[in-house]
Amino acid sequence: MSNFKWTPRKRRAAYMLACEPMKYKEIAAKLNITEQTLWNYRQHPEFNREVGKLSARENRLRMETCLVIELKKHGLV
Repeated sequence: MSNFKWTPRKRRAAYMLACEPMKYKEIAAKLNITEQTLWNYRQHPEFNREVGKLSARENRLRMETCLVIELKKHGLV
């Protein structure tokens, strides 16, 4: 498993898993891969770390955006 190599498709898969509310079947179809291939990607710790980092970043951005919207609503920004 240590021979994991990043490709543009794997990077897109990581992003989609982390940031887009889609099922494996939908992600696999959009990437033109099988669900098994997507599952295989998930077996690599490096891939999962990247999904986790992307997910955390996406959540931070959402929270910051919501905070700014609320502050603007109340005239605090």
